[in-house]
Amino acid sequence: MNTYEEYEEEELNDYIIQLSIQDSCQDAFLKSAASLAPVTDENLRVLAAIEQGDIWVLREMLRHTFAFRESDSRGWLPIHRAASQPVLEVLETVLRLAAQGFSLEERTVVGGETPLTLAVKAGLVQNVKSLLQYGASPHNTNSKNESPLLLW
Repeated sequence: MNTYEEYEEEELNDYIIQLSIQDSCQDAFLKSAASLAPVTDENLRVLAAIEQGDIWVLREMLRHTFAFRESDSRGWLPIHRAASQPVLEVLETVLRLAAQGFSLEERTVVGGETPLTLAVKAGLVQNVKSLLQYGASPHNTNSKNESPLLLW
């Protein structure tokens, strides 16, 4: 191989590396921009009610079903938050939407957790029982291939 061919090959490799870095930076930017997507006021009220255990506000918000379909930057829906907090009545209030076609198998972006795996990991026995009664599957695994049965 002569020096001209070596130079072209090195230049081509540098160009490929540069494109790869640009693609990585662009992907990271797009992911972070997606996580900054605005949430509605209704979703913020739902999340606050779950965090504070405010059943009355949560019941009032049930008519805003769209607010229960909005996820945060980790991909957590209100059902994930409700499953991982200790007030059973909060979870059961959110679970009323499951009867209206909401899935109990939605996974978080980070970790691929279902509401049931989150409740099991938190050691919330009553939440686990309630999720199972509403039809959550104990066989679905997270991104580490752990099922709620394995985690129990």
